[in-house]
Amino acid sequence: MANNVLEDCALEAQGNATDAVIKATLLVVQTIFSNMPTGGHSLRNTKAAKPEHFNGSRDKAEQFI
Repeated sequence: MANNVLEDCALEAQGNATDAVIKATLLVVQTIFSNMPTGGHSLRNTKAAKPEHFNGSRDKAEQFI
């Protein structure tokens, strides 16, 4: 009888932990999506930076790193 009670408590705790993980994951996803740009006007005016020329020198490579 005591084992059954302990097993029920363990299963309930595992279910509660799983629910908490799912809720936390959904909250993170919701936060990410709510902070993403919507693709509106600001993205149309965005330009890529012009890449710098790399001549293969060690000094340039060390600067980059």
